[in-house]
Amino acid sequence: MQQQLTQPQAHAVCLVLFTNFFGYKPAEATARAEAVITAIPDRTSHLYAIIHRGADGFIHWQRHSDDGAARDFATVMAEIQKAGEKG
Repeated sequence: MQQQLTQPQAHAVCLVLFTNFFGYKPAEATARAEAVITAIPDRTSHLYAIIHRGADGFIHWQRHSDDGAARDFATVMAEIQKAGEKG
């Protein structure tokens, strides 16, 4: 069963992704983590669809363990990197 993360846990996951995977400095990672957490419930945010597609892909992977989730994850990560280059 999927468990929801608390806000501090979500913040920690975002910080690890932004610093370790994307290579942002801690201050940049903190700002981006806040933007992502703020965007999660905001359907008007440009990040909303990206975040929720990533979450849906993760849930799909947990249930099916196929490469469809890997393709979705790669697409989401590419979009986040592209957005980071613009921002």
